[in-house]
Amino acid sequence: MAVARSVTGPFVLSRATTPADFDAIVALEFKTFTDTFIREIFMGPDTPSGHANLSSMYQKTLLQNPADVWIKVEEKTTGKVVGASNWRVHMGSVPIHEEDLGWEWLGDDEEKLEKVRGVIEAIMQTRKKLFTEPYCQLHICFTDPDYQRRGIGSMMLRWGCDLADQLFLPSWVEASPTGKFLYRKFGYKDVDVHKSGEIDGSTMKRVARASSMEGGQ
Repeated sequence: MAVARSVTGPFVLSRATTPADFDAIVALEFKTFTDTFIREIFMGPDTPSGHANLSSMYQKTLLQNPADVWIKVEEKTTGKVVGASNWRVHMGSVPIHEEDLGWEWLGDDEEKLEKVRGVIEAIMQTRKKLFTEPYCQLHICFTDPDYQRRGIGSMMLRWGCDLADQLFLPSWVEASPTGKFLYRKFGYKDVDVHKSGEIDGSTMKRVARASSMEGGQ
C-alpha cells in the first residue's frame, strides 16, 4: 500500500512505519488515555519499559499482519506527532476474531486478569457476530488533548473512509460515547450498543459510499 500524504493547514498526515514513529505514538497514547482500566486492558504501565513494550508490540503487529495500517498526524512546523490511528484493512478473508495481549503487566492478579479477559471476550464475540464480510476497521484513534478541535481527528477519519470507499468495503469502529459524534459525521451508525460496567460504548458501521465505475470505449 503506497504512502499517503495530505496537508490541511498546519498539519501533515502520513503513514507511521519507523520505531521513532511508534515511540512518539505510544507517548501520545499514554498522554491521551489516562483511565486506569483502559491502560490495564490495552496498554500496560506508564513507565519507560511499559512504553517500550507497547511500541515493540505495535511494530511487531505491523510486520506480521498485512491488514495492519498506522497513520500519524504531525504538526507541520515542528514535526510533533499530535494524532494517530490504527486501521485494519481486510480486503479478502475475514480474520479469526481472537486477541490475547498477554497482560504480563498485571502479574499474578487473577481478579484483574479475569476482568480484562472478560472485556476482550465480549468484544471478540461482537466482532464474530457482526464482522462477517471483508471490511475496514478503525481499531484505535486519538488526538493530543492540547490539539483537539483543530480537525486532526477528521483528517484521520477522512483518510480511512476514503480508503474504504475506494475498496468498496464497509468500515467498523468500536466507539466510546465521546467519539460517537465524530464518527456519525462520517456516516457511522450504531449497530450494537453495549455496557460492560467498566466500558460503555457501541459498535458502529459505515456503508461504503463509492458507486461502480464506468469507462472505456
